[in-house]
Amino acid sequence: MSFDFQGGFIALNKLQELGAPKIQAESVAEAIIRHQDPGETGTISAMGQLIQVATEFGMSKLLLLLLNVFLFFFSL
Repeated sequence: MSFDFQGGFIALNKLQELGAPKIQAESVAEAIIRHQDPGETGTISAMGQLIQVATEFGMSKLLLLLLNVFLFFFSL
C-alpha cells in the first residue's frame, strides 16, 4: 500500500474514532490520498480541493489553518 493511501486510511479511522462527521472524515482522507494527483477528471469536495492545492504549493501553514477552520465549522 502506498504511503498516501495508508495515511488517508489512518486519518479516516482516527477522525471516525474522534467522532468527526462521516463527510468530514472522508473529505480529509480523500485529500490525503489525492494530494499529489491533480487529475483533470473526477470530482472532489471544496475542502479536499483546498487541501490538494495547498499541498501542491507546499503551503503547510495554510493547510493547517484550513483544516482548523474546517474542523471548527463542522463541529458547530
